[in-house]
Amino acid sequence: MQTAAVPGYQLYDVGAPLSLAAATRQPHPGGRIQLIEDSANGAASTEPYALWDSQLGIECKPATAADGMMRCLPTNLYGASPGYYTDAGCTQSVTAVGVLGPVCATYSLPYVADYNAGGPGPRIFHAMKVTGMTHQGGPSSCQAQPNVDMYVETGAEVPASTFALVTQATDP
Repeated sequence: MQTAAVPGYQLYDVGAPLSLAAATRQPHPGGRIQLIEDSANGAASTEPYALWDSQLGIECKPATAADGMMRCLPTNLYGASPGYYTDAGCTQSVTAVGVLGPVCATYSLPYVADYNAGGPGPRIFHAMKVTGMTHQGGPSSCQAQPNVDMYVETGAEVPASTFALVTQATDP
């Protein structure tokens, strides 16, 4: 197919496919909190901001927890979305809505956070994935929300002490 480039732009042909080395991402063995190592083609490096909590089996990062201490909190921590409900009367609230779409139905989201608790850090809750239609509004004006059919509800609050304490250190 022939075409002309718009003035100031260039056209390029697609070359042969590249063969890329397989990459792996895994915790580097150690104590409870482990560095996450990426490796490919014989080279390896650790991720600067992602850690692995081997006791909880989650990826985490240092952040201030609800108790004011620096802890390794889950990286996939979604905040609350107030104003959403599970029922057509808008009486059964949901904590986080639209976090996952139907395409991502197998993705695990073990925790959600409440950043509005007024503490130094978020209160963290166990999450439970639920399918179904969500609703928004109030009891007299409740409306179904199309295309938002995956959401999570919170279970019990997870005590801040569940998450490992971390301290910042600089390599000499």
